[in-house]
Amino acid sequence: MTQIGHYGSPELHKNHLYFFSDDDLWLQDLNNLQSPATRLTSGNAVNGSPKVSMDGKNLAYLSNHTGSADVYIMNSTGGLARRVTHFQFTRLIGWKDNNTIYVGSSHENFTNRERLLYEVNIHTGLKSLVKLGPVSEFSNGENGLCVIGKNTGDPARWKRYRGGTAGTLWVKENKKSLFKQILKKLPTNLACPKVINERIYFISDHEGVGNIYSVNKKGGNLKRHTHEEDYYVRSFSYNDGRIVFSSGAKISLLDLENRNIEQLNIHINSQFLQSVERYVDATDYLQDFDMTQDAQEVLINARGKLYYMAPWSGAPIRLGDEKARYKLPKICWHKDSEAACAFKLDEENEEHLVWFDLEQFKEKVIAKHQKWGKVFTTVSNPDDSLIAVANNRNELFIVNVETEDVKRIDRSKTDHIADLSWSKDGRYLTYFKSESKTESIVKIYDTKSEKTHKTVKNILADVAPCFNDEGDTLFFLSAREFNPCGSEHLFQFGFPFLTKAYALPLTEKTISPMKKYLEFDVENDENDEESDKKNIEEVIDWKTLENRIEALPLGQGGLIKLFSHKCKLYALKEKVGPTDPKNHRWGESKYNLISYCFKSGKVKTVLKSVNPTTIKHKGKYVIAETEEELRIISLESKPTDGEDYKKKDGWIDLERIKIRHNPIAEWKQMYREAWILQREHFWTASMSQIDWQHVYKKYLPILDLVKTRREFSDLIWEMQGELGTSHAYEMGGDFPVATESHPVGRLGAKFEFHTKTKSFEIKEIFKGDSWIPGYDSPLTKACVSLKAGDHIYGIDGESFLHENSLDILLENKASINVDLLIRRSESKKKEHVTVKSVPFSTGILYRQWVNKNREYVKKKSGGKLGYIHIPDMSLEGLSEFWKSYSTEHECDGLVVDVRYNGGGSVSQLLLKELQQKVLAFNNSRWFGDSHYPVHSVNGPLVCLTNEHAGSDGDIFSHCFKLLGLGKLVGKRTWGGVIGIWPRHLLNDFTMTSQPEFSFWFKDVGFKVENYGTDPDIEVNITPEDWAKSKDPQLDKAIEVVLKDLKKSPPLVPDFSKKPSLKLPKLPKL
Repeated sequence: MTQIGHYGSPELHKNHLYFFSDDDLWLQDLNNLQSPATRLTSGNAVNGSPKVSMDGKNLAYLSNHTGSADVYIMNSTGGLARRVTHFQFTRLIGWKDNNTIYVGSSHENFTNRERLLYEVNIHTGLKSLVKLGPVSEFSNGENGLCVIGKNTGDPARWKRYRGGTAGTLWVKENKKSLFKQILKKLPTNLACPKVINERIYFISDHEGVGNIYSVNKKGGNLKRHTHEEDYYVRSFSYNDGRIVFSSGAKISLLDLENRNIEQLNIHINSQFLQSVERYVDATDYLQDFDMTQDAQEVLINARGKLYYMAPWSGAPIRLGDEKARYKLPKICWHKDSEAACAFKLDEENEEHLVWFDLEQFKEKVIAKHQKWGKVFTTVSNPDDSLIAVANNRNELFIVNVETEDVKRIDRSKTDHIADLSWSKDGRYLTYFKSESKTESIVKIYDTKSEKTHKTVKNILADVAPCFNDEGDTLFFLSAREFNPCGSEHLFQFGFPFLTKAYALPLTEKTISPMKKYLEFDVENDENDEESDKKNIEEVIDWKTLENRIEALPLGQGGLIKLFSHKCKLYALKEKVGPTDPKNHRWGESKYNLISYCFKSGKVKTVLKSVNPTTIKHKGKYVIAETEEELRIISLESKPTDGEDYKKKDGWIDLERIKIRHNPIAEWKQMYREAWILQREHFWTASMSQIDWQHVYKKYLPILDLVKTRREFSDLIWEMQGELGTSHAYEMGGDFPVATESHPVGRLGAKFEFHTKTKSFEIKEIFKGDSWIPGYDSPLTKACVSLKAGDHIYGIDGESFLHENSLDILLENKASINVDLLIRRSESKKKEHVTVKSVPFSTGILYRQWVNKNREYVKKKSGGKLGYIHIPDMSLEGLSEFWKSYSTEHECDGLVVDVRYNGGGSVSQLLLKELQQKVLAFNNSRWFGDSHYPVHSVNGPLVCLTNEHAGSDGDIFSHCFKLLGLGKLVGKRTWGGVIGIWPRHLLNDFTMTSQPEFSFWFKDVGFKVENYGTDPDIEVNITPEDWAKSKDPQLDKAIEVVLKDLKKSPPLVPDFSKKPSLKLPKLPKL
């Protein structure tokens, strides 16, 4: 019987095989493979990671039934399940005994990058921390033999990974011995360690493909047990002399005694409901749109389909092939009538330009053999059958829809050509082009002379050009006026407000738009108007364009797009201001459509919250996504405040479109497109010598087994993992929603349950930033003021029953007010207090960890040293850097901690600050003395890093060494320095990232990628260190910088020899 499902996560107990497929758990009787497997779970949740108890009676598994993944327990043959954990970022590790499970969680850790190990009683819910530090896997054997897996993830997602975060194994041989790392010299990424018969079994890809190996407890006598050559072994389980493992979405059985491997022929009876055709909402998956010149019809692109319809009447008509994906729809001209065109991804998912006549709705391919690459922008000519096309290869084409002629008119070597815009008469195309790293300019192409012209020289960059209605003036945005903006407290100046709008009259006789309407209107003869428009190209004085640039009063900063209509210029503008790094990694842009009237001189807001990537303008009409709905407005009347789907208000009801969705067909299309995106954007055309065509074909058999969106995601990760390169991600997409999320509220404290009083005693209250909502314990707020030793007896009128009651009663109550029945330690009376719970404790614990480290550094150094931690290299990291560095730079030396740094792009800004050395002092009578430069450290630096410092954290660590700023202490970094620019959405809004920007360093070339940066001094934190709350890495950093401080003491100014300005006596003659 042919396998029809995608199988993984096998778990074995005697002849019972548990596995994961169709987002659920299944049970197969290995004594009866002729019978189909039994489904154990059901519903919309993802139920996975099965672990069976030693006695085979209970099955533990992870489910996201309430939004986040937590552990549930059921009878091993099925039945009612019950929840036993209420953690966050949970990982089910295994069973300690028949009553206790091992669970990994970061809910009491200062970082989500590592999980701590907990023992959880499946009957009472009692949880206790196992003091071993960060643990990914844990396995017990006899006589105290056990193994810890650190950073042991899924090697198939980044194949042949050799960086600092590669999985490591730590073995404790007996109860009295200490943990020791084994296999240090084996270049591999270890995973899934298990103690089996006094040996340590694990997955390794040191021979090229992930297979199962084993060593003795000292790390010797290496043996390979599986021999997969195509697909990685993803996971395995052992019971009674046999191992089951998954590879290539199939499950095999290994007999350790006779070494025989048998692929199991498992059959499941499932409806595979996620694979069944269904209907999806066009509003949720609106991708692009256009409209006819008179706005009587609109062209909608949603979930890859094309629909043509009247905005407020009639019915939508689907255009094209239902199985294909279409993108970039445009209304264009074809033989003096309007037609529709778009790019179609064919069966091979290569892109082809197609057009449809809007009477018969027939599709025709234009320039069938043209290799377009990935097209990202098109614009149709308003007066002719021409379309301008720009692609990922930095090429710009003009396509004649009628003749099918394709002409490449320009190409950039350094950036995409963008911001395409036609003149109203259709003769000229203007656009932005990067001619070189220093020349980012606006150009104009003349379709009559077939010549391309540069306009004006840039200062920094000129972008977003457009013509006025007459075609004699070009508007554009430019960064050419550098008006500094100073910080209120830091000695810093920057240029957050750079972009301004400018007008460029194209002829010497053209009146500036700022002066054009100063006098009364004069009615011109139509013939005079026509003569004014003749042969503008012939009278443009290209040599004197520089003399005619005029700034326009639209304000400076936040502008990104322009178009004009009659006497008004329109722009998309965002409010430029501070960004909360707690909520936005890179900031959130919200654009309003504004207008500037050259007649009245007034700026007005036309539309709010506009999607800047899809807005279209034709004549007097604009169609845009605004406030998350589609709307058409006339530029010659004020938009109404109404919300009705009718012409008066302009809102378009997209629920009229019923999209029939075929998941299987879409997954095949998305798979191919994801593969093409890597082919088109990977940083080197050679694909680092990987046979990318072979990779595509290799995973097609697994694609045929995919039946759920999660299985498809797993396939994309594994396929892209063949690149052996960092930053090949897959994110988002149309996953089924399990149920409404019910997050557990947190109180920012540790508790101990008292069985006798049925109360929770507060053992520790976490200390965060009380001024930031959600980042401090609510138990210490005004009118609450609880402290350690106080007791909580109930929540919202409900009493506690057992150790798990606190979490149960806080479920679905994150970030809301809850009533606590409490008794203070100094009182006999109970009272009620109201607190607002927090969604997570991680942010509070992070601040507490940083503050404790700083206090420890100052105490151990006698106040000489400062301490800063940088959590990432994005906005939060920049914020944390200056929050600390603004005062810590005054110390004699500095510990810079980038452990757990999540990367970003601001490392060069921080390194620039740290390079500054004290050169002088500014001395005053009443204000003391200060460093010059102001923000410089008057002494040595040391940098702490570890295996969780990655991406720009790698780069910071490496360049700290290259610049000679000080010693690098800790562990080798992650090793992922090929940057990404996520911008390509697949059909269901999945985002895949392509490694595009590879870093080369002057000392090691490209070798930081997939290796990391070695510290000058390697220091590990052992499980025993964690158990004793020791941080030997921080201790070593303090030791190093104090030694450097002795060798190179701070510069001490000598203010004793102050200059004398005493008036000298006049010499006698």
